[in-house]
Amino acid sequence: MFNSGEWAHSVNSLLTSVTSTNDYLDESLASIVARCWHITSKDIGVNFLLMISYIQLVAKSQSLCSQQGISLANL
Repeated sequence: MFNSGEWAHSVNSLLTSVTSTNDYLDESLASIVARCWHITSKDIGVNFLLMISYIQLVAKSQSLCSQQGISLANL
């Protein structure tokens, strides 16, 4: 059964741990990958934040490939 209180606590805990050290707050590729890895080590209640980070990772990857003239279809 879904427990919204536990979910809110998990999200708050994750955000507090990341923002308290200012780690992974920029939009560099390394930071986005680090956020994805960090979030996967937390409770399942943070799946929404993980999804957002993966979307950012895809967007950043596409942007970098576009800047370099690399087609993702060829990867």
